[in-house]
Amino acid sequence: AAASAGALREYARYVTQALAKAKPKGIGAAGTVKVKLAIAPRGGLASVEIVRSSGNRRLDAMVIVAVQHAALPTPPPGLTPAQLTYEVPYHFR
Repeated sequence: AAASAGALREYARYVTQALAKAKPKGIGAAGTVKVKLAIAPRGGLASVEIVRSSGNRRLDAMVIVAVQHAALPTPPPGLTPAQLTYEVPYHFR
């Protein structure tokens, strides 16, 4: 059975919260890194890649590691791979 739109929105909110908690702090660099991540149907990270680099390789690498270590929630059943793919910007000042 397909997940409802409400379940999809709620799950996306949990993913966003998990990624925000994992964001590196106090790194002393500024920039924006945009990542694309895919979550496996049974939970966990299937893939992560930089969509837009900050121009700082160290900052980009820190974001990749942070996403890899994020406590991503298990998705509700019935979501398609497209519904489990997110593009997320990380802003640093």
